[in-house]
Amino acid sequence: IAGVVLAFIGYNLFFVYVRPDEYGIKVARVGINRGVQKRIYHAGLIFVLPFGLQQMHRLPKGIQVLELTNFPKTAAEAARKDRAAHIQTSDGFFVDVDVSMLYLIKDPYLVFTTIGPGTLFEDNGIIPKAEPALKETLGKLTTEEFYVADQRELQAQRAKDILQDMLGPLGIVVEKV
Repeated sequence: IAGVVLAFIGYNLFFVYVRPDEYGIKVARVGINRGVQKRIYHAGLIFVLPFGLQQMHRLPKGIQVLELTNFPKTAAEAARKDRAAHIQTSDGFFVDVDVSMLYLIKDPYLVFTTIGPGTLFEDNGIIPKAEPALKETLGKLTTEEFYVADQRELQAQRAKDILQDMLGPLGIVVEKV
């Protein structure tokens, strides 16, 4: 029983499991190589020194979804949700637009070192840049043009291109708006 307890404590103290759908970034607080390590860890058990000497941060590997909507119950369950984009049209009216954005982390080291750990890639990366890009592109439409799929899709593609230009240098790829 003592061996099992020691193995359990040792496992929980010295190892972190990185799931198959995650990237791992190790931060060392002591030693010659302290700071954010350039090596990207993939699925498996990773040895980490306990008591805050080293820490493993995990970032999602697959496609992520950001849904801007005033009706969160209609959004995908696993998606990050925020309020709908409030856009002034070219004819002066205001429209609340529900938008879904698909993106992924291409370079986790770059994302971690430029934006930060945890969900900061959403809080400080995607979300603050999404609405200005949407206002810039969708704001060129009139209120009636919002109901013309081809014109709306063209402006959504332009918004994707603008977002990609802003987020690409930070290690994030915008797949679809």
